[in-house]
Amino acid sequence: MQFDTTFTTALIRWGHILAGIIWLGFFLFLHFVVRPYVLCLKGEAQAEGYRRLIGRGLRWCRGAGITTFLLGIGVLGHLWAKQAYSGASVPLNGRGRFIMWGMTLAVAMLVNLLFLVSKAQNGILNAFASGLGPSDQQFARVRRLSLVNVYLTGPMLYLMIFANNFGPLFHYGHVGIGVVLGLATMHIIVILAERGARVG
Repeated sequence: MQFDTTFTTALIRWGHILAGIIWLGFFLFLHFVVRPYVLCLKGEAQAEGYRRLIGRGLRWCRGAGITTFLLGIGVLGHLWAKQAYSGASVPLNGRGRFIMWGMTLAVAMLVNLLFLVSKAQNGILNAFASGLGPSDQQFARVRRLSLVNVYLTGPMLYLMIFANNFGPLFHYGHVGIGVVLGLATMHIIVILAERGARVG
């Protein structure tokens, strides 16, 4: 009897990728497009915009982030189950090492989103609901926490790309290169987005 999980693993992997795109896509769209727009509004319009756009967007982010994580665990589970069934004992290869480092950054991003960013955003929503309105410090805290995920997105994606293209050549120096390239890429995007927001 053969333990064939090729189709199931592929299905879970594509679900993992799709959920990841939704998670990161929503988060970056909220940070770079929706947040600057909502902050330009005043009074009740700002409260309504924050509640409807950012509040709803964060629910999508949280759901997609958790789904990405669970499906990623599912992919690993299928691969490990196949290995255990075959009786093989294969050490973690270069591709797996890149993925594990990228996954570590992704988990850090998810924890930041679920427990820090969401809490800070809820504080702003509660301030709007109270009628007093949020303070500048609350907006600044949300921006700082969100920027953590924005910057970690680059290294995480580079390491995942390295896994498929440079897996056999794994070296911890390559992890460093991926981190530096990712941070530099996201820093350029942040600068361009902020300049665009000022021009707009």
